[in-house]
This record gives sequence, structure tokens and C-alpha cells, in this order.
Amino acid sequence: MSGPLEFGPAILITPSCSLAAQGTAGYGHPVRTLVPVVPLAELVERGVIKETALSDLRRFDHLINYMYLPALEIEKLEFSIPESLAFLYIPVTLHHAFLEGNRVSQLAYRGAQQLQRKLVWFYSGWLEDDLDTFDPPMD
Repeated sequence: MSGPLEFGPAILITPSCSLAAQGTAGYGHPVRTLVPVVPLAELVERGVIKETALSDLRRFDHLINYMYLPALEIEKLEFSIPESLAFLYIPVTLHHAFLEGNRVSQLAYRGAQQLQRKLVWFYSGWLEDDLDTFDPPMD
């Protein structure tokens, strides 16, 4: 699947070390990189993902170009995102001002670890199968 995509949720993939100013307070630069997040049901409907592949996708997150994201519901904010895939192969770069005040969630440690694992696999072709031994810097 390729663009253009409708405006919607995304995951920030800019490394933390690129965000923080080196030796001073604040941000190092205003550029952010995100990848779009598309509902899994829409991808199945369009034929991008086969329905027969869903159980393996949910269990193993085994597709190099995508990251599986379970459904998210935040009752307090009256916000939800259906089960989705992040499109690692369609990064979007924009100014921080577009994002300010629009964050609705943050990945838990294991989710952030999985994102780092998927990005390493996507950009280098190397995959660490065991998340318990994959220990990327998370700061």
C-alpha cells in the first residue's frame, strides 16, 4: 500500500537522543519523524493483509515493513484506536509545532522495545528474535 494516506494517528520514531539538546535544556532541533498508523480491518478489507495471516501477525509481529499495535482505549480521554499496523516504510518528517499538544499515548517499555527491534530489522535487515536479550537504549 502506498500514499496518499488520510490524516490520522502516527508513531513518533525520532530517536530520543535527536530530540534532546546536547548540553542545554529544550529540544535539539524542531524536526520529527513519524510513521502512519492504519487500522488492521482496513488493511484486510483492501487486501493488504490476508485474513488467514492475522493470528500469526498478532502473535509474532513478523512482517518487516509493519509493526502490529493492539487496540487502545483510553476511557478518561474518550479516545480509542482500533487494532492497527504502523507503516515503517512510509516515514513522514514534519515540524514539532504540528505535534505539540496532540500526543494521546506513549508505548509501555515492552512496546517501545518492540518498536526499536522492528526499526533495527527494517533498516538493517537484522532481527533479534528474543526480546529478553534485545536491550536497546530506551532514554
